[in-house]
Amino acid sequence: MTVLEEMQGAAFQIIAHAGEARSHYVEAIRLARADDFEKAQQLIEKGEEAFRSIHNLHLSLIQKEAAGEQLPFFFTADTRRRSNAHNRDHSSACH
Repeated sequence: MTVLEEMQGAAFQIIAHAGEARSHYVEAIRLARADDFEKAQQLIEKGEEAFRSIHNLHLSLIQKEAAGEQLPFFFTADTRRRSNAHNRDHSSACH
């Protein structure tokens, strides 16, 4: 599996977990409005589980990037440094 394929898989998992979490939270709100707080709390906990999965996936990608692995897109906030490197790559490729 290539790095790009791995990242695409991670992106799809993140999207799926986010949708799952949202569904749990929306249903929890519906149940809370119907005064079923026990079931609502259970769904909130399931939503938090889905968000932890997102966090763990994201963290693993950040750790790979921090370890120096070249990833097709970036997960850290150091965009200025990367933008400069990107510009250098383009200027050297054009000359």
